[in-house]
Amino acid sequence: LSFELDEKYERLKAFKNIPETAAPVHLQTILRPYQTSGFQWLNYLNDVGWGGILADDMGLGKTVQALSMLHHYKEVNGGLKAIVVCPTTLIYNWRNEVQKFSPSLSFHIHHGSIRSRDIAELQKHNIIITTYGTLRSDIQVLLKINFDYVILDESQAIKNPASKVTR
Repeated sequence: LSFELDEKYERLKAFKNIPETAAPVHLQTILRPYQTSGFQWLNYLNDVGWGGILADDMGLGKTVQALSMLHHYKEVNGGLKAIVVCPTTLIYNWRNEVQKFSPSLSFHIHHGSIRSRDIAELQKHNIIITTYGTLRSDIQVLLKINFDYVILDESQAIKNPASKVTR
């Protein structure tokens, strides 16, 4: 652990600016300049092995910035396994945004009483979209998948470190 921290410290000391990585081609004409900056910020965090936060005001396109990063990750690495955890009210917003901005990414909504708990089935998709409650209920199933990315939308849902959903 100390070695990892030393390595991260050295990268931070060497930091000069965020590299200008080109967004996925089909999104370059769609993204606003600040969204491109957000995409580049997420890409930089990926390159240095850190997690991060997008904390723009509501309605400024955090979802499309995250999808840009996921799409870019899949292009660069040849594959993608991501999970999006969000409030129930946002499940279909994520579905619509994936279909609109990154239709080449496959997704699966993991929610509802008849949801599959078959790991092989879940792993067929690039993105699993689920809710905080479903995550809490199915944590043993979802822990069996090695996700490249975890996106927590409206993450104030996990602000209490003692709660089961946070853990």
